[in-house]
Amino acid sequence: MNHLFSQHSRRAVPLPGREKLVTALVCATLLWTTWALGGVYLWAQFGSLLLGGASLVAAIWPQRERGWANLRSLRRFPPFWLGLFVMLYMFVQYLNPSWVFEPNAEDRLVAHSRDFVAWLPNGIKTPFGMMGPVLMTMVLAPGWMLMCAVWAALGRPKAMRIILWCLTLNASLFATIGITQSITHARKMLWFFDGPLGDSVFWGTIANPNHSSAFMNMGLTASLLLLLHYTGPHSRSKDLSKGGSFLMLIPLSVIILGGVVQAMSRAGFIVAAIIVLAAALMFVARFVRAMLDSGNRSTALAVCGVLFAGAAISGVAVSGSVDMNRLSRELRSLGTLAESPMDDTRVTLNKASTDLFMQKPVLGWGGGCYRYFINLTQRNYPQLNALRGKRNIVFAHNDYLNYLCELGLVGAVPLGLCVFGLPASILLFRRRGIDSAVLVGMSGIGAVLLHVSVEFLMQHPLVIMQFSLLLVCTCRMANQKHHATLHVERGLAKAQKRIA
Repeated sequence: MNHLFSQHSRRAVPLPGREKLVTALVCATLLWTTWALGGVYLWAQFGSLLLGGASLVAAIWPQRERGWANLRSLRRFPPFWLGLFVMLYMFVQYLNPSWVFEPNAEDRLVAHSRDFVAWLPNGIKTPFGMMGPVLMTMVLAPGWMLMCAVWAALGRPKAMRIILWCLTLNASLFATIGITQSITHARKMLWFFDGPLGDSVFWGTIANPNHSSAFMNMGLTASLLLLLHYTGPHSRSKDLSKGGSFLMLIPLSVIILGGVVQAMSRAGFIVAAIIVLAAALMFVARFVRAMLDSGNRSTALAVCGVLFAGAAISGVAVSGSVDMNRLSRELRSLGTLAESPMDDTRVTLNKASTDLFMQKPVLGWGGGCYRYFINLTQRNYPQLNALRGKRNIVFAHNDYLNYLCELGLVGAVPLGLCVFGLPASILLFRRRGIDSAVLVGMSGIGAVLLHVSVEFLMQHPLVIMQFSLLLVCTCRMANQKHHATLHVERGLAKAQKRIA
């Protein structure tokens, strides 16, 4: 009989030493990137690369009992090969530059054209630390390495839950810091450090509130995923009506949601609404099913009442820190944009980016090189030319177009398969592992992938890392549940044959 909440509790098996080590390194990499001012400085990126590389090495290093089993598992993981191809692709772009930045007589950097092999990927050779193929590789590599390490080495669901807890607690602390900064009118990141973009608006340790909202929304997804897991029919946790440490996920989710609202990102509002709505639908569906299948309706009603009361109390506590007037203005501007989408500068920038992509659709202009070439097509759009005196355009406000421009079809398609291929394989071939918790995770991933169509989220090291971990943990959990269900079904089938 299916129940709304589990009535049983089993003793959890401790993680093996190798899995403990890899889990600790993965969490350490995320924490370092978050609090090293978002991982955007060169020193922070070196730290992320070092920790990410250590995670991957620890994951595939041979073990006495299993030998090279983890390496064999990694070799069967398609995103490993797809990501490796993209990294090598950008390295070739660096080695085969069509332009080189060199200092002139006044010691100012000037781009000079160079002979290059036309049928190979090419880009701009920039000084070390300046955006280009090498730095773009450093931005993408840590998230990819963590994804590979998790898939290759972590075979226990408990390890996935630890990482998801890290995402949740880290995002809730980030939201708390951001809300406190807003209340105290802080002028520096963490009250001591200048932002990467000078005096621009920042949130937490990220210079762009839109990026901050995406980071927190992924933490919100992880929190709601865990809550649905712990209250599921097959959870090892205690009955929710008897309490448990996982109940802290309710106020943590509300704190993160309060941070998203306070960050005042219009697209962030929509993404958060999708995530919360998906989780609410899962809880309602589970409640209705329990009402139909179980005679203990009063307990189910009482527990759901406790859940909603806890969320409401936490929400009232957080709402006092939100600037409601500004929130109202942002929501009104969102309605205006929905009525006249063609007036948004992003639409015009998308046209200019599409024109740039069509000039070199196969091999692209070079990883991290969008900013150096967008002026070739920007000049054709007066609305964008009006911006040139105010600020330079360095990213397309659409990550899909941004990567198509930089990597071309040859480089962008494998990168897209890394992102979309893994959840697609779960939805198509691992359906036995899909439950309400996984569906919420998939909803959050899908909502973020919608968000990147109007922002340049996947140019930020921390956002890329957070997304990579949420993606791989959600899909790994579904894969583990699928195989566990198959194992049980096969065992039952064998038992029935013996009885027959």
